[in-house]
Formats: sequence, structure tokens, C-alpha cells
Amino acid sequence: MGVYVKTRGRLGRFYISLISPFRHYIVYPAMMRAAQKGWPRYRESI
Repeated sequence: MGVYVKTRGRLGRFYISLISPFRHYIVYPAMMRAAQKGWPRYRESI
């Protein structure tokens, strides 16, 4: 799973640098927990 963002100029780079810690410490761990929680149900349905 991945997200690719192509920045366009200084404002884009500033925005990415501003939200980067939020994504790495809050969003990505929550996404991984949700994936781990749903994985057993997926495995059972195969």
C-alpha cells in the first residue's frame, strides 16, 4: 500500500514537510492496525 504525491513548487514541499510527521506517527500506524485486524477475515474467505 502506498501513496505517491508529486509536489509542485515550494508550497507543495512545505505542505508535505508539514504533514509528514502526522502521516508517519498517526495515519500509517492506524492503517496498519486496520489491515491487521481485517486480515483474518480475508484469510477465512479464501
